[in-house]
Amino acid sequence: MSLLPNRHDDTGNDPAVQSLSIFNQPSKGSKKRTLRKLTEKEKKSAELHVLLNCPKVQPFLDYFVSQYGHDQVFPSFITWYTNWAYFSENAATFDQVFKDISWGPITVHTMYQYNVNGFKFSIEKYSKNNKTNNSGVWVKGDDGNQNENVDYFGVLHEILELEYWGWPIKRIVLFQCKWFDPTSRGTRELKQHNITEVKHTRKYEAYDPFIIVENAKQVHYAPYPLRRDKSDWWVVIKTKPMGRVEVENELDVAYQNEITSVHEVVDAELEMNLDHPDHILE
Repeated sequence: MSLLPNRHDDTGNDPAVQSLSIFNQPSKGSKKRTLRKLTEKEKKSAELHVLLNCPKVQPFLDYFVSQYGHDQVFPSFITWYTNWAYFSENAATFDQVFKDISWGPITVHTMYQYNVNGFKFSIEKYSKNNKTNNSGVWVKGDDGNQNENVDYFGVLHEILELEYWGWPIKRIVLFQCKWFDPTSRGTRELKQHNITEVKHTRKYEAYDPFIIVENAKQVHYAPYPLRRDKSDWWVVIKTKPMGRVEVENELDVAYQNEITSVHEVVDAELEMNLDHPDHILE
């Protein structure tokens, strides 16, 4: 998922970081924050994800992949990029901002809520204690096999704010998520009803938990309370900003009584009734 950099418009106010527009977005998180020390694995994954989402790093990534292959991106790209920034023959002309980010974050803070793209996200631990669960996450990504439009559904585990070395100050917020299996074994579409399901007992095998918050959309998950054979599957309910539920096209009337009640779905406390005859689904 991380091998497909996402493009961002330049929105920063400081000219020195205009080219790194993913940094210094207006803070929309909860005021209560806790200092967090990342594990080496977490730090490497978060740092790599940030680098791969900087458009001006893309030429370096392209060159690296052409020389060493995709398989070496996670284990080796950060070290290679840092050496290039500081020790290559062009190091003297290398933008200091890009040198700063090559060292990775110097401090990390966590928070439990964050507002972005018109959605109010809360971490899973916090949402469990609330009437409305706002921890469902949906993002588009690639699968590492040239498929660039894959749906990833998951649950928000942590919200992390990373601060980088040097001046001007560079901060970025990441969501750390627990993803469901995006393959057909864990995610499937019921095209006859325009419904997407995830198997919540199947997890994504690769370690790629981080996304930049601006890429996140919100979803809610609804169980099948009357179907024991469907207990491992949840219906994905995509939401629009401000808590409006997005239902693609119309669901068959026969489908609208299967899920008798959907609790904790949206801020508006919407309840959705769906039905589904036994002969349609496995």
